[in-house]
Amino acid sequence: MGLRKIISVIIPVYNSETYLNRCVASILCQREKDIEVLLVDDGSIDGSGKICEELLEKDCRVRVLHKKNGGISSARNAGLEMATGEWVTFCDNDDMVSPLWIERMMRIVEDGADILPMCAYSRDSKDLGQYKSLEGINPRIRYNTSDYLHFYEKGLAGFVWNALYRREIIEEHHIRFPERRERGDINEDLIFQLEYLSYVKHIAYTGYYDYLWSVNETNHSNETTEKWYFEKYEEKYRLLKDFIVDHVSDVNVQKRKMATMMLFHFVWAICHASSSEKMKEYVENETVQECVRWADCSKENPIIIDYILKKQVKSLYLKLLLSKLIKN
Repeated sequence: MGLRKIISVIIPVYNSETYLNRCVASILCQREKDIEVLLVDDGSIDGSGKICEELLEKDCRVRVLHKKNGGISSARNAGLEMATGEWVTFCDNDDMVSPLWIERMMRIVEDGADILPMCAYSRDSKDLGQYKSLEGINPRIRYNTSDYLHFYEKGLAGFVWNALYRREIIEEHHIRFPERRERGDINEDLIFQLEYLSYVKHIAYTGYYDYLWSVNETNHSNETTEKWYFEKYEEKYRLLKDFIVDHVSDVNVQKRKMATMMLFHFVWAICHASSSEKMKEYVENETVQECVRWADCSKENPIIIDYILKKQVKSLYLKLLLSKLIKN
């Protein structure tokens, strides 16, 4: 048996023959060399499985598992079972990382095992590896986990692929991704990350764009995210609310901030409901009503907000039809 690797990089692979070589190449050229790359072929029906085998032959740091299709959570969980590293991170099969992606996060965890480091992500390849200044977040400061919502607001939190996790914590508490294919893989990253945060004290920002996020057809969750849009944000709201109640002192301030962030998504779902019956279901939802009462609604259409608060679904539906905000 070979030397134990420091970092396990788990990549769920599904129909990614166009992007997979590029993705894996960006990881294998990390300046931190002591890694293992775990390719979990989740029942691909294109040439991805063959590419995995070719990558296995080319670099001894690559390991491959072929499995029946089960979705991104199932694939990541299979990768966790394979992992041997002291630290674990994740990468989607159509994304790329900078050569310092792992090294910069490792510099932070050298301060202690109870820190969750996060890097910034971009959709523009020109940003990759560049410094990213964020208002209110200093890369030199180790923040308490109670500041998580601030990291979430700044676009750093809620994903697993821009952070580094201690495998000992994952295994000791058996932290895994929820496998819920009947509802689609939604919020799996947030659920995993919030559970992990229960066992660490600090979070920190590396200060750099070290992850390139691509939106391609190979992404496991694209279809289910659209299908379960309302359910996704309803659950996200409840997850963040529970975290705030359990971890922060200024609960009311943080609840208002969280509700304001979520309000946009609820209003969007209501305005794009497929029928008046579905709109009624959304408007009368207890979570939506709570969100509208708590949130700063100043950036939303006040007439729409008023209709939602008063549960005047027929009036709202008619207004949206007349303004052509939904299709007739």
